[in-house]
Amino acid sequence: MITFNLPVHKLTSFLRLFYCLGIFFTYPIMMFPVFQLIEHKWQRFFAAQEEGGRRHQMVFRACLVVVTGLIALMGMNVPNFGLYLSLIGSVCCTLLAFILPALFHLNRPGKRMEDDKKRIRADRLDKIIIAFGVVAGLVSFSFTLKGFFTEEQEATAKAAA
Repeated sequence: MITFNLPVHKLTSFLRLFYCLGIFFTYPIMMFPVFQLIEHKWQRFFAAQEEGGRRHQMVFRACLVVVTGLIALMGMNVPNFGLYLSLIGSVCCTLLAFILPALFHLNRPGKRMEDDKKRIRADRLDKIIIAFGVVAGLVSFSFTLKGFFTEEQEATAKAAA
């Protein structure tokens, strides 16, 4: 979304290109744990068929590539796809980046054995981080909803004209 608001210039084109390359090359890193978990379940499901184990693994990888391609095609054809991504990001990213880590740290095992001063300070910081995550998520969510309504009003105005 931000790169589309930049002026048309060679530098902007390079920025968009490197942004796309960054997403392209970090996708395997982000999806590796997911693929490992799914592949492990897949292998357990087909464990009885030892002779076709390698074939099942290749079929699984091919299915992942096809699903990824279908998602990319859907993303190209969905109007205002950036707003959908922003909506998902406002909920999921604030949960993953701020709320859940602080919540897990707040409920850590062995917390009672820590020094009272340090424990209280750490708990207070965790609560501040959780509050920040909730507020940031709500602000981002509200701006995204505002973007949805603005796009809908513009589309209605164009259709009426």
